[in-house]
Amino acid sequence: MEIDETPPPPLTPRQHRVSMSTNVALSICLGLAVLLMVNYLAIRHHYRTDLAGKNFYTLSGKSTRILQSLS
Repeated sequence: MEIDETPPPPLTPRQHRVSMSTNVALSICLGLAVLLMVNYLAIRHHYRTDLAGKNFYTLSGKSTRILQSLS
């Protein structure tokens, strides 16, 4: 059994352009899909945190207890 190791013929300029265009289009679609998935997860799992240095915008324990007791 003989294995043919000759390289494939080179692509014509048009074939190369179509191949590159397809690659770019698929990359853009994949990037948009990832962006949409991250956005979907960000909407579904909302989380906020206080990034100020001394927790200036964080409620005190007494305030959170009062808010939790409200119906």
